Amino acid sequence: MKTLSRKEIVGYTGLMTMATFLTGGMNFVFNMVVGRLIGPAEYGILSPLMGSLFSILSVPVMGLQLFMNQSLGEMFSHHPQGLRSFIRFLFINLMKLLVSIEMLLWLSLPLWQRWLHLPDQTLLVLLFLTVFANYIQIFLYTLLQFHHEFGVLFWMTLIATLLKLVLGIGLGWWLRTAFGVMFAYLVPLLLSSGVFALSLWPWYRSLAGERFRPPDHFWRMLVVSMLSGGAYVVLSSFDILLVRSFFQDQKVVGSYAMAGLIARASFFVASAFTTVFLPVMTKQKEKSQSLTVWGLVILFGILVGYTGMVWIFRFFISHTLLGGSYPGLERFLVLYTFCFIPYALISFLVSFYTVRKSLFYSLSILFGVILQGVLFSFWHESIPQALTIVGGVGYSLFGLLVGEILLRGQEK
Repeated sequence: MKTLSRKEIVGYTGLMTMATFLTGGMNFVFNMVVGRLIGPAEYGILSPLMGSLFSILSVPVMGLQLFMNQSLGEMFSHHPQGLRSFIRFLFINLMKLLVSIEMLLWLSLPLWQRWLHLPDQTLLVLLFLTVFANYIQIFLYTLLQFHHEFGVLFWMTLIATLLKLVLGIGLGWWLRTAFGVMFAYLVPLLLSSGVFALSLWPWYRSLAGERFRPPDHFWRMLVVSMLSGGAYVVLSSFDILLVRSFFQDQKVVGSYAMAGLIARASFFVASAFTTVFLPVMTKQKEKSQSLTVWGLVILFGILVGYTGMVWIFRFFISHTLLGGSYPGLERFLVLYTFCFIPYALISFLVSFYTVRKSLFYSLSILFGVILQGVLFSFWHESIPQALTIVGGVGYSLFGLLVGEILLRGQEK
């Protein structure tokens, strides 16, 4: 497996960024059409479940993804003959983790239903099945990412998103419920998992089968990756669940969720950078700080431009695309997008802290999660109050992390 050159890094970043914009466009159409078909009350159920709760329940495997990028890189550098055995070891432990998580989820069904004010438990059952499929898909995705098969990732990402779009619109028009539309999330995951497995099989079979020796600091790497990836996912998704829990007007919940969906499109741009930068950083640790600063500058410019586009098209989104059925959306759509800029930038920083095996990132983010929950519990009378909390916590954490990175560079 060769090391990527600077030209290849730029090329693959551009490819994955293109995939991000294309899939982001399809997801935008998906949510606009589905949101209009099922209405704000049903969308106020769909978005917290398939957006926020789905992401939070996927925290362990997101941490595993970060850990796999780091540990596979070290294994390849120090003992490539043990790579096949190590992959098998990771998959077996992933299945153990999956069984444990699914058992806990099924036992806690009544608690989830009560906290989120859901009409029945079938919504949660389908969500849990989708989470299972997502764990398998992300595991295979990470192996392709490590193997630098960005072409497969590019095309399959587009195909899966297109299938989700077609199914979502069809099911939304036919059933008009959040439960029906949730199948549009599950089916593409099953399809992409099958394609990823078939693409990886020849490479996996070609690997030597020697027993592996765990990389140095094996458990520390795992803990740091789990906390880093998991803390950010909870932070970036928690406000939607808090609004669902604290706000009684379900149409307002739906409007907030729709604004959050558009604001969170900025995260997909950051994830395109991370897809390429993280495996490169694991192989070129001495350049991780300069790569991080370079990525932040470019990413910030893109996110500011995206916020400007949302401001230009805010009335078109609220009245033309959604038919004015989401009350107050145009008033806080731009504010939400602006407040979410630091969250997208923070998601990019996870690459730097994972490579450096630092707990500063995860501990800072966990503090932000707690702070967000505490502030929401005392201050949830209106949407502007909620967004003040989201923006204040986000920009404060981003400033703290950037300051720590710069200080680290001066000390070095």
